[in-house]
Amino acid sequence: MRRLFGILIVSALVVAAAWVAAPPVASRLVQAALVGAGLDAATTRVEVEANPPLALLLGHADAVRVESSGDALQGVHVERLDLVLHGVSLFARTADSVDGTLSGVVSTTGGAALRLAEIRVDGPPGAAGIVIHLDPADLAAALGPALAAFGVASVQDAQAAPPDAITASVDGRSLTFV
Repeated sequence: MRRLFGILIVSALVVAAAWVAAPPVASRLVQAALVGAGLDAATTRVEVEANPPLALLLGHADAVRVESSGDALQGVHVERLDLVLHGVSLFARTADSVDGTLSGVVSTTGGAALRLAEIRVDGPPGAAGIVIHLDPADLAAALGPALAAFGVASVQDAQAAPPDAITASVDGRSLTFV
């Protein structure tokens, strides 16, 4: 009888320890996987949530939140990243949906830098809605090199013109790009 009681106490302690330890251990493992995938950030914080926490032992998380700053990934620099993945299969590395924000995104392609003030993501992977906010000065700076091939000397006051156009002052004339 004492032996059975001892086994029950040890089992309860192991379950309690796993209950408490699973989320922080899973958070560290996800953070290590992000670094292994090429995320180079000044600071990164990962929080893994599961209810019950023992679901993490089976590779399921209700949510994984990634917050970081000073990110660099494949030539794209992000000042601040705040994403939450929902319905995550940790072993398969899949999620049911994602939402969050990337701020101060700079991509250098073809020798020119394109700055995006903010990118908002919401929805299932592969079909998530994406909204990109551009600062007018950054938009004008991006249009300048693209239009230089056509003899344009300067682009100023560029703005998005809903629903799908851009207006700008080009060499002193107001133009609309559709």
